[in-house]
Amino acid sequence: MPSARESELELQQSLLRWQQAWSSKNIGLYLDQYAPEFKPQDGRSRSEWAKLRMERISGKKNIRIQIEDIDIALDRDTATTRFTQLYADERIKTINKKRIVWIKRGEHWLIQQELTE
Repeated sequence: MPSARESELELQQSLLRWQQAWSSKNIGLYLDQYAPEFKPQDGRSRSEWAKLRMERISGKKNIRIQIEDIDIALDRDTATTRFTQLYADERIKTINKKRIVWIKRGEHWLIQQELTE
């Protein structure tokens, strides 16, 4: 079992992978960051949410995501990250507080819940 520090580093890498997949519009890798049991904040089914995300991401010319002020809370095979997300595309710029709940599946941390606070 990895140490808390190793788990935290793995989680930071997972968060970075999610950010980079979204920014580079790599929809397959982006969606792979979400657990099969992921429940969207808006109550949609995971498949409806995935279809909408594919449409929104592929419809953008450029996406820039910055993550700041990361706070990580680990509890064995679950974790919560809280951070400030700066999002920009060709039309809008937003700054949001985000909370992502992660679960460990094998060697990977996957997103179980994503909330904009």
